[in-house]
Amino acid sequence: MRHWILGVAVTLTGIIFEVIIAVYSDTIKTFFGSHGISDQAGVTYLLGALAAIWMVAGVVVIGSSVFKRFGYGVILFKISRTTGSIDPRFAHLTIHYSQRTDNPDTVNPARPRYVTDNRKLQAYWVSDYLEAPIREHRVQWHSHDGERALQSKLKNFHFNERDPTPEEIDVAVTQLLSANPKSQGIEIYRNNDELPPLSTLFSKAKTRVNILAIDAGVVTKKSYPDFIELLKKGIIVRFVLLDEDAKPLLDEVTKAWPFAGKAFDVLQESLRMLCQIKKEVLKEVPKAKLEIKFVNLLPIHSMIIIDPESEHAFIQVTNYHYNIHSWVSLAFSRIDQPELFQSYLKSYQYVESNITRDYDCKKQSKG
Repeated sequence: MRHWILGVAVTLTGIIFEVIIAVYSDTIKTFFGSHGISDQAGVTYLLGALAAIWMVAGVVVIGSSVFKRFGYGVILFKISRTTGSIDPRFAHLTIHYSQRTDNPDTVNPARPRYVTDNRKLQAYWVSDYLEAPIREHRVQWHSHDGERALQSKLKNFHFNERDPTPEEIDVAVTQLLSANPKSQGIEIYRNNDELPPLSTLFSKAKTRVNILAIDAGVVTKKSYPDFIELLKKGIIVRFVLLDEDAKPLLDEVTKAWPFAGKAFDVLQESLRMLCQIKKEVLKEVPKAKLEIKFVNLLPIHSMIIIDPESEHAFIQVTNYHYNIHSWVSLAFSRIDQPELFQSYLKSYQYVESNITRDYDCKKQSKG
């Protein structure tokens, strides 16, 4: 507060001196002339310059006070505007670095790093899924002078020596994808209930639909009429499913998702329904083509690929979560996400290269 008063006082006196010199310049010159000073104008200018310097000094004092009070906030605001803005959905989180030299742009920051939930007073290791929002400065951060300073700052927090789940720190899956334009065009569905009907997806198809699944139990039950309409349009449909002879893998699927029932039984029911669809369509459209193929590979995701070889190709990928039947799905086109599309397409092509056999609906399935 004293700095403010001093700065204002100095500035005002400087202004007053300048006004006096300007108004009474002739009087000042006469005064110095009467005392034997010949260069009265030079002395007057010198006094004006001194008054100006005095005034500038006052402004500097005021500026220093303002900076000390608000300067760091102003700087952080500028950084926020130029390198990214804190996402309100992450406002309750802070990333902590143990070294003063580290920040979100550091390639190999010192360890450990912690993320704190400032509402729950919980601290965790920084999980990989937070990297995108951290790099984009969507999460506030703080650098400490060493591990001891970090621990002292977080003394009121409970340390969990592990990565947090998104639910623990109140972060939705939709917030974790990069805000970078490279992630644009990706549709995110947090559970199966959010998925659009298959008829919407199938409406994009012009020539072919390839479906990779464990047993196709979900799609065959929900979308029986949609498959019939698709096949009647002359669009080729290919199912790549876990081989019914792959009993060990089917048993593992049952263990991973017990609430869905025995994987072998679900697969048999799906095969029965697919064969029924094929039989029904062939009566009206003899050239309709529904292919059922088996593979003996560990299932890691399911896919529905629309016209995979075309420029307008589209894919919906579902990632499996153990013991949960509410899985996260991503949907995007080749045009919007060419690299990501190609990555998943290669995964599908690898599966196709390991097809064990075709399933023949004319033969009774093994029980």
